[in-house]
Parts: sequence; C-alpha cells; structure tokens
Amino acid sequence: MKQLPIRWKIMILSYAVVIFSLLIGGLVIAVNIQQTEERELRLRSMNTARTVAELSDIKSAINQPGGWKEINPVVEEIRTINEADYIVVMNMAKIRYSHPVPDMLGTMSEGTDEEPSFAEHTYFSKAKGELGTVIRAFVPIKDSELNQTGVVVVGNRIPSV
Repeated sequence: MKQLPIRWKIMILSYAVVIFSLLIGGLVIAVNIQQTEERELRLRSMNTARTVAELSDIKSAINQPGGWKEINPVVEEIRTINEADYIVVMNMAKIRYSHPVPDMLGTMSEGTDEEPSFAEHTYFSKAKGELGTVIRAFVPIKDSELNQTGVVVVGNRIPSV
C-alpha cells in the first residue's frame, strides 16, 4: 500500500484543525445566544409580572367571587401586547383568576414551584411543561397596606436551538 505524501498529510491535518475550530466556535456562539435570549426572557417576564401585579383592577378584583370575569380580559390583553405565552393570576387560596385556557378559571393551581411566591418572594424558575421549557417569573400582589393578596406568574417559552 502506498503512503500519502507529507504535503497531503499536512493539508488534511490543517483542514481538520480548521473544521474543529469552526465547530467549537459555533458551539460557543450558540450557547452564548441561548443565554442572552434566556436573560432577555427573564427580564421581559419579570417586567410583565410586575406590571400586572401593580394594576389597580387586579388588586381590587383578586378577592371577589367571580373576579376572574373582570381580571382575565385585562390580563389577556396585556399577555397579547407583551407576547407572553401565559399569565396566571392567583389569590392566596391558589384559585386562578386568569389563565389562557378559559376552563381553568376559578380552579385551584397545583403547581410545585410556586410556594415561595405565596410568602412574598419574587423569583424566576425554569420548568419543562406542555409548551416546552419555559422561564417563569413569580411576583406577589400586595394591597395598599402591603398585605399579600395573590401572585402573578408569567411564562415565556425558551426557543429551541
């Protein structure tokens, strides 16, 4: 069997190094883009959640029976404007006052990562669900005496690479 000349070996090695470098560079750029997108989604989710939590219509109707008739249309409009995948408003009994699925209004939430939000914590979570992986922002709703009356959850799906 004939051996390859040294110039062919050097050329193949050079191409291999260049291709490997391009693959590693592409991977680093893809990860960086995803992290930037995730940061932007966190910021957008938190801003939307804080906006909803501060609305006087939400604060006044959160503890009224059937208050979802007043809250859900307002929240759905904000969800559309801010391009959020979903916004859920709950009172302290975990009853949903807004939800993108109308059948879920007035039902109890059974989520597992929302407990700290009912203790006046503002935070993010990353969860896998029906929509894919979502960034969720949790913000407490407080009345004029700074007593917590509910929670706003805003979810935005992370685009897949």
